[in-house]
Amino acid sequence: MAVDYLPKNDEDFADWLELFIDMLIANQAVLPVTPAQIAALQALLAQLRTDIADAQEKEAAWHGAVQAEITTRSVVEGLVRPLAKQVQEDPDTTDAMRAVAGLTVRKKTRTRRGVGTEVPGIVLELRAGGEIIVHWGTNPNNENSNSKPVWAKGVNVYRQLAGETKKTLIAFDSSSPYLDTITGAATTVTYFVAYRGTKETDIGPMSPGQSVAAGGTVGGPVGGGPA
Repeated sequence: MAVDYLPKNDEDFADWLELFIDMLIANQAVLPVTPAQIAALQALLAQLRTDIADAQEKEAAWHGAVQAEITTRSVVEGLVRPLAKQVQEDPDTTDAMRAVAGLTVRKKTRTRRGVGTEVPGIVLELRAGGEIIVHWGTNPNNENSNSKPVWAKGVNVYRQLAGETKKTLIAFDSSSPYLDTITGAATTVTYFVAYRGTKETDIGPMSPGQSVAAGGTVGGPVGGGPA
């Protein structure tokens, strides 16, 4: 196969064309070429160089736009992934919410074999220094006879401070009681517990909330019931 003498690279081709035109001009007296043909080639060479410069500018802008897009997406993913994980694991998030948001809708854990329907009891005990003891189980009023279902490895402990609209998972506790400490200004704290099995997703029904005033100089229970 014969090798094509025309350069593949556009800039190299323009340089070659300029040399070719110069040679035609220098030898037009003896070559079978007309001034009109040379003028046409010169005009096309000028247009070609303009188009090459325009293409290079647009290519550079395209690469810059692509890099900006990649950078922005990376920043967005860094913010949205932990937020989506928090929403996914929040006990108040329903499967309908997950489906609308495009999050993974997991299989119902409460119908899976080995996950019971028992609701743990919960009793709060307030101590000095903002310490709150969360007693939980089948008989949280008496730790000597307190227990948990056979399938449960412990409970998830959720906390909701006054003014907050969401419960926050603060701990997994394998044996009652659980100790929490509230520092700072006096506030009302509500606790919830739910039995949990071997897997993190093996979660039974959540208990009603129990509230207590803690922090500052305030102390003493302020009643129960869900927040």
